Amino acid sequence: MNGPVALDLIGPNGEQWRFDPDAPALTTIRGSAVEFCEVAARRVDLDSTDLVANGPDAAAVLRLVRTYAQ
Repeated sequence: MNGPVALDLIGPNGEQWRFDPDAPALTTIRGSAVEFCEVAARRVDLDSTDLVANGPDAAAVLRLVRTYAQ
């Protein structure tokens, strides 16, 4: 991985959940917290969500999250 990852998610009640690393993040995942959890739990495919992943490690981070749900 190339560096820290930030999460900018919207919780079920519309509140913003922001998780920032101590160092500037090169990769950010944005979207619904519910969809993020569903992708991580392998309930839905990433392509069927509105999640947006930007940065050099975007695809790797989403694969890693799914790995832990096995």
